[in-house]
Amino acid sequence: MAADQPAGYFSTFSILDSSRGTNTDDHQHNKAQRRNRKVSVCIPCHRRKLKCDKGQPCSRCSLSGSPEQCVYQEQPSTEPRGDVERNSGSNYRQHLRTRSSSTATLVNEGSERRLQGVTHWRTIASEFTEAWPYISGRVPAWESTYRRIQGHKYLFASLSGLNFPFGGLCSFFQHGDEVIQCLPARPAVNVLIQSYFQTLNPIYRLLHHQQFMKELEEFWNSNSQCSEECWTEHFLDAAQFFFSRSPYLSAPTLVSMRVLCLVIIARMLDLKGAETSQLPVLMGFLSRSAVAIHLHMSPSIHSTLTPFEIEARNRVAMRTGTLCDREDQDAIVPLNINDSQIRYVNHGWSLAQQEAGTGETTDGTFQLKLCEVLPTVAEIINIVNSPTKPPPIWDMIRSFDSRLGQHLQDIELVLPLAYRASGQAPSKTRKMQRDFLRTLVHRTTLALHHHAIALSLGSPQLIASIPVLDKSITNILSIQRDWYSEFDSSRLVGWLLDITGDSLIAAFLYHLNLVRKQQESTPTPSFHERSINPSQNPTIHGTIEIFQSRAGNSAAHYEDFVTVSIAAGCLEALTVGATGEQFLAVLERVAEKVEGVVLGSGEGRDGDGDEEGDEYAISGGG
Repeated sequence: MAADQPAGYFSTFSILDSSRGTNTDDHQHNKAQRRNRKVSVCIPCHRRKLKCDKGQPCSRCSLSGSPEQCVYQEQPSTEPRGDVERNSGSNYRQHLRTRSSSTATLVNEGSERRLQGVTHWRTIASEFTEAWPYISGRVPAWESTYRRIQGHKYLFASLSGLNFPFGGLCSFFQHGDEVIQCLPARPAVNVLIQSYFQTLNPIYRLLHHQQFMKELEEFWNSNSQCSEECWTEHFLDAAQFFFSRSPYLSAPTLVSMRVLCLVIIARMLDLKGAETSQLPVLMGFLSRSAVAIHLHMSPSIHSTLTPFEIEARNRVAMRTGTLCDREDQDAIVPLNINDSQIRYVNHGWSLAQQEAGTGETTDGTFQLKLCEVLPTVAEIINIVNSPTKPPPIWDMIRSFDSRLGQHLQDIELVLPLAYRASGQAPSKTRKMQRDFLRTLVHRTTLALHHHAIALSLGSPQLIASIPVLDKSITNILSIQRDWYSEFDSSRLVGWLLDITGDSLIAAFLYHLNLVRKQQESTPTPSFHERSINPSQNPTIHGTIEIFQSRAGNSAAHYEDFVTVSIAAGCLEALTVGATGEQFLAVLERVAEKVEGVVLGSGEGRDGDGDEEGDEYAISGGG
């Protein structure tokens, strides 16, 4: 019997009843009996004791990046049959499974979209129906190549494994000097801090530069005098923190709130696609911690706070609201002041003067404008990403379009004044803030019009949405190209591409979707050659060049490059009318180019595709 059970069959509870007799019938009952339970969920979910939606593959296996491991138990026959009958039943079950696999896959993909929302890159890519099976690796003939190129992401070293930038920490130290030696070198710390204040802090504004640098200087001057008791207490606190039993967590302060915000921001930059993550849990904890210290309430309830402390609380309160999407805040917004107005006087920090007047621009102008834009953005995203609400109707879309358009006009009017001071060159910081806001508004516009992509070509809503989508796509990709062009002169600009990386890949996938729609409505060779060929289409060529140049930075960057390369390769194959083996030939050349880039062979860097017989080669730029 055991030999007839298929792999993955779960047998539990061997039971032996010793009260039976010894006759032939009773002897059958004396044998070890197994309760062979029917397991209807997939084998990975059953082993991990997770809830399974029983898709093909299920959503959990898809989200974990291992859809090929999602297999189900085949139930053995409950009564003995001949070989012919057993084979017949097996063939019939296989027939039913094959017949229903496509339907089950579609149902599962629909559930994935509802869970991920329309702002997720997988949902956007799945609207490119001809390319999605290849992007997700669900075509049998393409599966082996897809797994091969996906496997190259394991070539990238993990910074967490290398404990960067803290060196070789161990669990035991004999002297305090050994602990200090494991801290990052002071020059490395200075570079990291400079990078943060030039890139992330202008956007998130969690730290006051002068205050932070003063505290850092005090640390460098005093760390060598730290006693063994001091270091012991420090590491005990760290251990308690990781066990979630530290006062650092149970009694949060403004400092701990800043640290949690920085942890979330760092995790958001490193998050890729459908990775499983504890980020939502961390965001929820941040939100509860903010409530615990009354950050969501007006500082007027604390009569002993100084003006500087109130301003510091308001800045952190605003950031917790943007990271956690809190709508029940009544805290006032940060002041419209320059950071230079906050000074250290008589052993304390104080504001040198009051808030700037109407029309004046300061370091806080961007934050004030962000406070105005975020409520509209949050309202739209909550509607379009809701798994229970229907897509927004056209009148609602037009109303939101009007509000977003007004925000864009305000950004153009206010922020240029903030970075074009009289007689001075434009500030890169102010320009970055302006471009960040523009990207945020245009990305929200794409999400608002997402459902139009799936409509038929003659749909009035699709016709009306195409110009709006095209405008937002053009603006996002143009901003990214501007940042990329400055990357050689200032490597810090690379952080900007990471901050808005999701917007870049979303805009590019929307662009490919629109080009495919236009291709279907205008099936003429001249149009194809002019608008789709990467060597002649600057949008496709330039965007792939950005992804290719950054593919070696990390596994996440490499996965982005793989995604856009496959999507563009599918579009090019459809352009030339490739089918079957010709279609796969296009993608095989894409795979060779991707491998050439990541493995450093140089094959993926020529990218002109002008050689004879290379008519299907995708142009990667470089």
